[in-house]
Amino acid sequence: MRERMPPRRPSRVVGFEHTEANGNKSKFVGTFGFYLDGRLGEVFIDAPKNDSQIGAICHDAAVVLSIALQHGASIAELRDAVARTKLERGQPQSVIGTVIDVMAKEETADE
Repeated sequence: MRERMPPRRPSRVVGFEHTEANGNKSKFVGTFGFYLDGRLGEVFIDAPKNDSQIGAICHDAAVVLSIALQHGASIAELRDAVARTKLERGQPQSVIGTVIDVMAKEETADE
Protein backbone atom coordinates (compact mmCIF):
# COMPACT_ATOMS: atom_id res chain seq x y z
CA MET A 1 0.00 0.00 0.00
CA ARG A 2 1.34 3.41 -0.92
CA GLU A 3 1.98 5.84 1.93
CA ARG A 4 1.44 9.24 0.36
CA MET A 5 3.45 12.25 1.42
CA PRO A 6 1.76 14.85 3.64
CA PRO A 7 0.72 18.07 1.81
CA ARG A 8 3.33 20.08 3.72
CA ARG A 9 6.60 18.36 4.52
CA PRO A 10 10.22 19.12 5.27
CA SER A 11 12.65 18.97 2.40
CA ARG A 12 16.32 19.46 1.70
CA VAL A 13 18.08 20.58 -1.49
CA VAL A 14 21.52 19.08 -2.16
CA GLY A 15 23.94 19.62 -5.01
CA PHE A 16 25.99 16.59 -6.02
CA GLU A 17 28.27 15.36 -8.76
CA HIS A 18 28.24 12.12 -10.73
CA THR A 19 31.48 10.85 -12.23
CA GLU A 20 31.19 8.63 -15.30
CA ALA A 21 33.51 5.70 -15.99
CA ASN A 22 35.44 7.85 -18.48
CA GLY A 23 36.08 10.47 -15.77
CA ASN A 24 33.56 13.05 -17.02
CA LYS A 25 31.75 14.79 -14.19
CA SER A 26 28.28 16.30 -14.25
CA LYS A 27 26.56 18.36 -11.55
CA PHE A 28 23.00 17.69 -10.44
CA VAL A 29 20.63 18.99 -7.78
CA GLY A 30 18.45 16.71 -5.69
CA THR A 31 15.47 17.80 -3.66
CA PHE A 32 14.53 15.30 -0.99
CA GLY A 33 11.15 15.30 0.77
CA PHE A 34 10.67 13.72 4.16
CA TYR A 35 7.75 12.28 6.09
CA LEU A 36 7.09 14.04 9.37
CA ASP A 37 8.88 11.19 11.20
CA GLY A 38 12.08 11.86 9.22
CA ARG A 39 11.87 9.05 6.67
CA LEU A 40 12.71 9.93 3.09
CA GLY A 41 9.63 9.72 0.87
CA GLU A 42 10.30 11.56 -2.36
CA VAL A 43 13.09 12.76 -4.59
CA PHE A 44 13.38 15.23 -7.44
CA ILE A 45 16.46 15.38 -9.67
CA ASP A 46 17.46 18.43 -11.67
CA ALA A 47 19.95 17.69 -14.43
CA PRO A 48 22.31 20.24 -16.01
CA LYS A 49 19.94 20.42 -19.00
CA ASN A 50 16.43 19.55 -17.90
CA ASP A 51 15.10 19.59 -21.47
CA SER A 52 17.65 16.95 -22.55
CA GLN A 53 17.50 13.16 -22.61
CA ILE A 54 19.38 12.96 -19.30
CA GLY A 55 16.92 15.46 -17.83
CA ALA A 56 14.00 13.24 -18.84
CA ILE A 57 15.73 10.13 -17.48
CA CYS A 58 16.41 11.89 -14.16
CA HIS A 59 12.80 13.06 -13.92
CA ASP A 60 11.41 9.60 -14.60
CA ALA A 61 13.89 7.90 -12.27
CA ALA A 62 12.95 10.31 -9.47
CA VAL A 63 9.28 9.40 -9.92
CA VAL A 64 10.09 5.68 -9.77
CA LEU A 65 12.35 6.11 -6.72
CA SER A 66 9.67 8.15 -4.95
CA ILE A 67 6.97 5.56 -5.63
CA ALA A 68 9.29 2.77 -4.46
CA LEU A 69 9.99 4.64 -1.20
CA GLN A 70 6.28 5.32 -0.68
CA HIS A 71 5.59 1.60 -1.10
CA GLY A 72 8.12 0.68 1.58
CA ALA A 73 11.33 0.00 -0.36
CA SER A 74 14.36 0.77 1.76
CA ILE A 75 17.27 2.83 0.55
CA ALA A 76 19.53 -0.16 1.30
CA GLU A 77 17.46 -2.31 -1.08
CA LEU A 78 17.66 0.35 -3.77
CA ARG A 79 21.42 0.75 -3.29
CA ASP A 80 21.95 -2.99 -3.66
CA ALA A 81 19.84 -3.11 -6.84
CA VAL A 82 21.66 -0.56 -9.02
CA ALA A 83 24.71 -1.16 -11.21
CA ARG A 84 28.05 -0.52 -9.53
CA THR A 85 31.68 -0.96 -10.44
CA LYS A 86 33.16 -4.34 -9.58
CA LEU A 87 34.92 -3.11 -6.45
CA GLU A 88 33.33 -4.07 -3.14
CA ARG A 89 30.21 -1.89 -2.93
CA GLY A 90 31.74 0.00 -5.83
CA GLN A 91 30.91 3.37 -7.28
CA PRO A 92 27.52 3.79 -8.94
CA GLN A 93 27.64 3.41 -12.70
CA SER A 94 24.80 5.87 -13.33
CA VAL A 95 23.51 9.11 -11.92
CA ILE A 96 20.58 7.16 -10.44
CA GLY A 97 22.95 5.14 -8.26
CA THR A 98 24.66 8.35 -7.21
CA VAL A 99 21.28 9.84 -6.25
CA ILE A 100 20.51 6.79 -4.13
CA ASP A 101 23.87 7.15 -2.35
CA VAL A 102 23.07 10.83 -1.68
CA MET A 103 19.60 9.80 -0.44
CA ALA A 104 21.25 7.44 2.06
CA LYS A 105 23.40 10.27 3.40
CA GLU A 106 20.44 12.68 3.58
CA GLU A 107 18.21 10.24 5.42
CA THR A 108 20.82 9.84 8.17
CA ALA A 109 21.93 13.51 8.23
CA ASP A 110 19.74 14.42 11.19
CA GLU A 111 20.37 11.31 13.27
